[in-house]
Amino acid sequence: MLHSQIKSDIKQCYENLGAQLDNFIPRRAQNYLVAEIAKTLAGEYHPKHRMLVAEAGTGIGKSLAYLLGGIPFALFNNKKNTDINGNRGTAGTAHQQRLATVQSNFS
Repeated sequence: MLHSQIKSDIKQCYENLGAQLDNFIPRRAQNYLVAEIAKTLAGEYHPKHRMLVAEAGTGIGKSLAYLLGGIPFALFNNKKNTDINGNRGTAGTAHQQRLATVQSNFS
């Protein structure tokens, strides 16, 4: 079961990002993905096999969802959160900026 503190941290971070990022628009699909990532990591679907395959269109906010769902879980459980993103060039730079913004919410 996903601990209430993790849920609260995710919600607070999401609200903070809305205030920090220009033109930030909450997306239902992104919210759903954040929740599914966090629940999967918490073992809500299977206690041992914590694997999720997610597919979503361009612009949904997958990269941000991975970070928002993973970082609070990792911090709460004293684990590492590994971010692997194959984007290069402009997309990779944008991802690094998002990562820095999300990390600032947990410092």
